[in-house]
Amino acid sequence: MTSQGTIWLRVRVDGADRTIGIRPPWVWARPRLLSVEQVIERIEDLRSLIPEQVPGDG
Repeated sequence: MTSQGTIWLRVRVDGADRTIGIRPPWVWARPRLLSVEQVIERIEDLRSLIPEQVPGDG
């Protein structure tokens, strides 16, 4: 899978820096279109990888 069109995020998980690649909807949609529900499911899956509270906040 190519990284073309991928958005890369640097996040800190359990004290370690991680890089997460997110493929936006216009990349996921090839070769078929996704429904709004499918896009939301993928975003929710990605959100589950990110801690709810960043260490040092609040």
